[in-house]
Amino acid sequence: MRIEVSKEVADLMQRSLLVAKKAHFSYVTPELLLYMMCQNEVFAQAFENCGGSLADLDADLRTYLEEYVETDAEGEDAEHVPEFTHSAGQLLADAWESVKNSGRNTMELTHMVHALYGLTECYAVYYMRVQGIEQAELLR
Repeated sequence: MRIEVSKEVADLMQRSLLVAKKAHFSYVTPELLLYMMCQNEVFAQAFENCGGSLADLDADLRTYLEEYVETDAEGEDAEHVPEFTHSAGQLLADAWESVKNSGRNTMELTHMVHALYGLTECYAVYYMRVQGIEQAELLR
């Protein structure tokens, strides 16, 4: 079975890498991926329709990224490519499995959200749950 990635997910991945590189982050984390999802109009509207505050989520994620994501010590290394953390890699692997199990052939943003909620010890999920936003509600 051949699985493709939707333009929306490809853009999310590309923008996450670009933001991480520009900020000199050593890693792309689930929190950075969620931060970038917040800029997706469909995700943002769904989050707010569930009663969440996108502004609060955005602020929580920015604070996390500034305080906890390791930065490239060199700072000036133009060749530096941020790596995906283990949990970000797990998110992608779980989203891939979700696509396969659904019988579809394209990974969509909904698969990423589903996989995000499957992560344990993840501040991205914690920040959504603090606002009372759960997976089933958000995916509806």
